[in-house]
Amino acid sequence: MLKYFKHIDFLPLINYVYVNKTGDLRWLLKLEDYDELPEVDDEMMQELSKQWEEYQFQIIDMFGLSDIKKITLERQKDLTILVNEYMITEDKSLLSIINMKKRELAGLKANKVESDIEEQIGNVEIHCTKFQLDFQKTMVSRYLNYVKIMRKKNDAAD
Repeated sequence: MLKYFKHIDFLPLINYVYVNKTGDLRWLLKLEDYDELPEVDDEMMQELSKQWEEYQFQIIDMFGLSDIKKITLERQKDLTILVNEYMITEDKSLLSIINMKKRELAGLKANKVESDIEEQIGNVEIHCTKFQLDFQKTMVSRYLNYVKIMRKKNDAAD
């Protein structure tokens, strides 16, 4: 039985970044080697989708989010659920809805003023930690704490 990270306190930042970049939820699995991600059955894919949603709630509870980020996350979640449903059912009628959601999400991302996650990581490294983060050892919750510290410093400077 494949295992996955149950909380952002244990999820390595590298895995979080790869899920954000690729949309592949298999990066949430606890594996010895990530060179080849294993095939997962429909049941595991649904579990991973629910877990990804849970991470988003954990992040919101811990960190809070701007309105545009909340909307973007909701749209991303909707898209992930639809893609997973399509992978499970192969219902071609979902493709038009998926494409519509992708365009909507792309529009939100094009209009956002927030930086992407890699840019945020770079800012955290420069302004808070003064060293390069180890993506494999830094947990998502610790990274988010660095972001909070950085934002507080920026707010205090303004």
